[in-house]
Amino acid sequence: MYITDYIEKHGFVYTVELTPPVVFREKFEKKVQKFSKLFKFMNFTDFQRGTVKVTSLVAAIIAKDYGVEPVIQLTGRDRNRIAIQGELLSAYAMGIENVLCLTGDHTSLGGDDQAKYVGDVDSVQMLKLVELLSCGELYGGKKLRKKVEFCAGAALNHYSEPRELNIFKLHQKERVGARFFQTQPVFDAEEFLKFLEEAKLKVPVIAGIMPVRNLKMAEFLDKNLSGVKIPEQLMERLSNGEDYLDIFVEILRVIKPHIAGVHFMMAKYDEVAYIVDKVG
Repeated sequence: MYITDYIEKHGFVYTVELTPPVVFREKFEKKVQKFSKLFKFMNFTDFQRGTVKVTSLVAAIIAKDYGVEPVIQLTGRDRNRIAIQGELLSAYAMGIENVLCLTGDHTSLGGDDQAKYVGDVDSVQMLKLVELLSCGELYGGKKLRKKVEFCAGAALNHYSEPRELNIFKLHQKERVGARFFQTQPVFDAEEFLKFLEEAKLKVPVIAGIMPVRNLKMAEFLDKNLSGVKIPEQLMERLSNGEDYLDIFVEILRVIKPHIAGVHFMMAKYDEVAYIVDKVG
């Protein structure tokens, strides 16, 4: 099922992002099974932060056994256009219909100094490749026997500056085929809503929610999470001992009327169960 079709039918979607393991273990499968009680859609990262993992596609195939509709992430960092098209054809063959097209963090973040950054295509160009497949064609002009169609999405980083260039690129992603956006984690509801108002996007926006459990975690993320800024106000509330889950329930209640869904990131099952129950 396309995630956009689900949004159109139900009005709102909850998704959760899971990171595939380094080595496949039953623990990961049990985690998928547990989260499937709450989520119809799951998003699987693609060599997150340039580190070696089981591929997003393999994780997605496992998830389908539990009735989950996977959203695979696919980066241009590690693959040229041949490999990207091959990965998409493989996903289609396995009945996977949703893909999040990403440029990808630089390989230097993964700690392997010898790993080379491929970067043959960025996220915009990857969306164009997906669009070509939907027309029954490979890059270079070779015709396919049938159309290979996906519901393709793209990332939205509302922290990225300059803002005018950021919004221009989001509109460019829309023009070349992005059917939904998934955002970086929202830590300031009002600032996020100002960005959406200014951007005037035409496709559904699924907002990232990353429950920050304490001040130490907030400071670590502020320093190490690329392109993300945690506001001082949130730091202060955590420092004053406020319940972090109630803080994120509050954030979600403010932004929910203006978005099409929520994408939980780095979250535990009990955390998302609490937030979903409180927000509805």
